[in-house]
Amino acid sequence: MRKKREIGDILSLIQRYIHKGDQEAYDELVTYYYREVHKNIYYTLKKFDTSTIDEYLRDNSADICHDFFMDKFDQVLRGYDSSKGSFWTWLCRCSSFYTIDYLRKKSARSLGREESLQVDEEEWKSHYILKEIAIEALENPHYEREQAELIEIIMRYVEALPEHYRRTVKLRLQGLTDEEVARELKLPVGTVKSHYSRAKQILRDRLAGDGYL
Repeated sequence: MRKKREIGDILSLIQRYIHKGDQEAYDELVTYYYREVHKNIYYTLKKFDTSTIDEYLRDNSADICHDFFMDKFDQVLRGYDSSKGSFWTWLCRCSSFYTIDYLRKKSARSLGREESLQVDEEEWKSHYILKEIAIEALENPHYEREQAELIEIIMRYVEALPEHYRRTVKLRLQGLTDEEVARELKLPVGTVKSHYSRAKQILRDRLAGDGYL
């Protein structure tokens, strides 16, 4: 089990690398996050590449993880904005999209065209909205439940929301932006944002109360 580090410590390492070119800080970040990024990539592959056996997915996820840190980690560090969320959320999102891009290219090579039949982008948007709702559980590497099981549980809680919150969350799960949801529901954008924020808090509270967070 990795030792949990303070947020300020992580931000300090990032700043040391970006502003001072501190290679030791960079290496420390890689060492700290490598295992969990590997897990995130594995679960992304498992979610979207259902035709491949698990042993291959594990080997493939190791290769993709290595390539991600070699090719993209510098850009991930430089592109991080602490005002928009935790670094782990950003890193998780970047490594997941890197994996999705790999699947697109793999599909394009096998089909001889650009479209991917293996990755449903709207489904992936939905997955990330669920991660916003239950980030503590879905991003905890030591969480005992499979992510797929937890997502099913969250969806049951979504169905139990008051109607005005439930409609907002469900439209967001379809990949709509706040502005698109507002047009669909004929509500001000500010009201939609408020409903979505409140719905996430209700879901977190109920999940926590039942021991899922």
